[in-house]
Amino acid sequence: MLNLSSVGKNEPKAIISTKLRPEKHKVDFGVLLASHGDIDSMAEVEDYIKTAYRKNDSVPFPSWFREITKQPAFLLSRQIVRDQYKQIGPTHYRENTQKQVNALTKAFENKGINARAYAGFNFTHPFVEEALKKMQEDGVDRIVLINQGAQFSEATGGENIKDVKAYLKKHPEWKVDVHVVNQFSDDTRFRELLAKSIVDDVKRLFPKDKPEDVAILMGSHGMPVKIIEKGDPAIPQMQHLVKDLRKRLYNFDIYHGYLNDDFIPGAKWIEPEVAKVAEQMNHKGCQKVMLDGRLSFTVHHRATLYDLNTVARLQLNKKPKANKSSGLHAEDTTTNIQLAPNFDGDPAFAELLSEISQEAIQGKGDVSVIRNKVG
Repeated sequence: MLNLSSVGKNEPKAIISTKLRPEKHKVDFGVLLASHGDIDSMAEVEDYIKTAYRKNDSVPFPSWFREITKQPAFLLSRQIVRDQYKQIGPTHYRENTQKQVNALTKAFENKGINARAYAGFNFTHPFVEEALKKMQEDGVDRIVLINQGAQFSEATGGENIKDVKAYLKKHPEWKVDVHVVNQFSDDTRFRELLAKSIVDDVKRLFPKDKPEDVAILMGSHGMPVKIIEKGDPAIPQMQHLVKDLRKRLYNFDIYHGYLNDDFIPGAKWIEPEVAKVAEQMNHKGCQKVMLDGRLSFTVHHRATLYDLNTVARLQLNKKPKANKSSGLHAEDTTTNIQLAPNFDGDPAFAELLSEISQEAIQGKGDVSVIRNKVG
């Protein structure tokens, strides 16, 4: 559970360390892993909600209005969010992101490449601005920006770009190239790795069961319909990836639903929510289920830990009604539900990120440039 007594209001900001070894010479390039971030204590909830409400364009109000209404927005949503964290405890998002940072830096070292990974978040410490300040101090003059999720959305990758541009505007003296990996959702290497990870984890988490007897419930990042209607590409990218997974893992039953932060009033979110999909799975008699958030999260987040591992799990665990078509009896119940790990510091995933980063520096892949040192 969240520690309500040991964490003070003014806790240290730089929780993620980026200096992994003594600096001998200038870093060839730096990789910034960025995302919304997540928190570990109740003391952080207020700042986290206010910052997320104020900065997140998913909220269906103009930025000036969000700024002046962040206090009432916090008051309206605080109990919901606090209750969620009470149920899931610390997310360890920073800690697991640090593992990803370390693994990526290690992957570069193994190749003899003088590159280093950093991490920065949009809504909590360490902020993107803090990470960029460290990169500037380290003499980095080439940056690869990668979102901690495979797809591109204006609400995620777009927020990362916005934060980077804001810092660069304040520091025109920093002559730096910034290459953005827009998405790697359609990268064959990622799809192969995700499929392999699913198979390996089913075998490990359900050692006594036939793999084909285990259903997979994929939970991915949800978003308001308003953003989707404007042409945001993330949802189609997720759907294409799910379709590809079903082809690769044709002997598995793969279900997919969205993890929606829909406690803020005024927004209609994408359907189906993962809880509704879990309810359908329960009705169909799925009794061995692996929950998986890796489709659009590279580290477990409140969304995967609460919406997927708590709410969807409750639906799957409900005693189903007798159902002739599924062969269920009224006393049947789901017997085995397991949450798959996320990528975190997985060496195979770090190796993939190292390859994608090197290619991005060369302008290969789905890459855009938001600043160059000669421009």
